[in-house]
Amino acid sequence: ENADNKVTWKEYLSRNHGFNINDFKDYTEEDAVSEFTKVLEEDKKRFDAADLDKDGALKKDEFVAYLYPADFPHMHDVEMERTLQDHDKNKDGIITKEEFLADTDKNDKQLLLLEEERFTDFDKNRDGILDKKEIKDWVLPDNNEAAVEEAEHLIERSDSDKDGKLSIEEIVNNHEDFVGSQATNYGEFLPKDEL
Repeated sequence: ENADNKVTWKEYLSRNHGFNINDFKDYTEEDAVSEFTKVLEEDKKRFDAADLDKDGALKKDEFVAYLYPADFPHMHDVEMERTLQDHDKNKDGIITKEEFLADTDKNDKQLLLLEEERFTDFDKNRDGILDKKEIKDWVLPDNNEAAVEEAEHLIERSDSDKDGKLSIEEIVNNHEDFVGSQATNYGEFLPKDEL
């Protein structure tokens, strides 16, 4: 907002939610904003966790951690806490199948079956609950295998001389593949020449 290459919490609220922090001063539970307030509190915890230098503003790399917390180990605790708060209704530190399915539309049989299958996939030891390790695997998946596959795919498609390396010319000639790839954060990780 002020061109300092940082995002403060107030700027984030204004830009993404259309109001400033003062708009909430008079709200109470009776104003039917408790759910939204809860979301904002979770967002604020995530914002604070991403703010590594604790200056109250997120630099670009900190903002990326805020947006993609699963990719940054220092963000994992806050994501686990959020998931348990949202799903662990009886606060016992685990998520039962019923808790996992609680927000699923019971009238949508196809969606219900899909979510039951997902629960079974995450419940590695088949004990009917998701323990901390299984919750972590659900909430914070390891994307390394997918990233390696995507990188190998980009090299295979772009390495015209088949030397196992990519030259700048090969990348430029295949720039559409790189700009459309999650491996380059849709082009964000590609070097840019400044004029």
